[in-house]
Amino acid sequence: MNRTLRRSFVEPQPPHENALQTVVASPPPLTQQERLRIIIVGTSTGVTETIHTLHRRGFAEAGDWSPLLPTGTADEVMSILTRHQRRSLP
Repeated sequence: MNRTLRRSFVEPQPPHENALQTVVASPPPLTQQERLRIIIVGTSTGVTETIHTLHRRGFAEAGDWSPLLPTGTADEVMSILTRHQRRSLP
């Protein structure tokens, strides 16, 4: 390990005269988690095949999707994938 780097963690260093100005001038960006839901609607066969296709392409694990849920329309189901994504605030 670099001796200078180790020393900076062990011994307190005098503050840099511009340290406060640097922090004030460039604060870390604010982030917020956004919930995203991807919904597949179709026949049970179509929804299941699409989930497996997306899994093979590396989009999501097949087990991350909800069970097949009725939509209220005959022969139609849906499955939902929920993801959380960080985004910067304006």
